[in-house]
Amino acid sequence: MIAPLIIYPIAKYSFGLESPITLYPIVFGTTIVWLIVTYLTKPVDENKLIQFYTQTFPGGIGWKRISEKVGKIKSEMNFGKAFINWVLGVVLVYSFLFGLGSLLFGFYSNLAIYSVLALISAVVIYKNLSTT
Repeated sequence: MIAPLIIYPIAKYSFGLESPITLYPIVFGTTIVWLIVTYLTKPVDENKLIQFYTQTFPGGIGWKRISEKVGKIKSEMNFGKAFINWVLGVVLVYSFLFGLGSLLFGFYSNLAIYSVLALISAVVIYKNLSTT
């Protein structure tokens, strides 16, 4: 998180790069930093990973070693509901942001539309999480 704050001024003032070109050295440099930090720091305790796995049921090949140790666990999470909540979460955040912009610029009809979208999204997410 600190790496971009260091890389940006170097890219801008030492090399004269302007936005959006500064994005390239920031992404590249930050990736190098997090890879170095990842390999130099101590891994998380395996018991903590097992506890996390049994609570959240993450998927993917990165969790294969832990899932083999834990064995078959039936997830209580419905993937369809999780996907719908994810999509509606994106709609909720963007509706709120664009609604706030509409309020600031006085586009009240747009504000009403974004507010309704945000409210519907929030209600559906709440209902989905309440029934899980």
